[in-house]
Amino acid sequence: MYRLSPMRRDEDETTKKAGTGREKAEKGDLMLTEKEIRDKLFEDYPVMFRQSMSAKNWFRARNVVDTARKVALFLQFPEEDLDELFGLRGDRGEMIKQGRFPEEEIIRCDDEVRKIQYKENREMMQSIRQKYKKDA
Repeated sequence: MYRLSPMRRDEDETTKKAGTGREKAEKGDLMLTEKEIRDKLFEDYPVMFRQSMSAKNWFRARNVVDTARKVALFLQFPEEDLDELFGLRGDRGEMIKQGRFPEEEIIRCDDEVRKIQYKENREMMQSIRQKYKKDA
């Protein structure tokens, strides 16, 4: 598990070059620097989102977007960074700037997740009804 926190003041250049992700976990250093977190959010997460969308792994895609949004808000990224990640709309709803997570794809992903959840809930309710019909 990685803790998300800004770079500690006592880190030197050798600590910065130690690596990221699994390399750090293997060495016992579980802290990500602010730059590493930014790189993940701006470079890795949009790629993971596109890969999940291509594979029609809707729940993973939705989780990637939600995680990116939560981390960016928790770390209090400036508005410019949030606009770059998620896009910018004008006062009348017109798209001014497309983000790294395209809004149309996020909407499609949400629709697909809702369809799957609706189907699963419907099947569950049908099985419950059948059980009560047998018991009656």
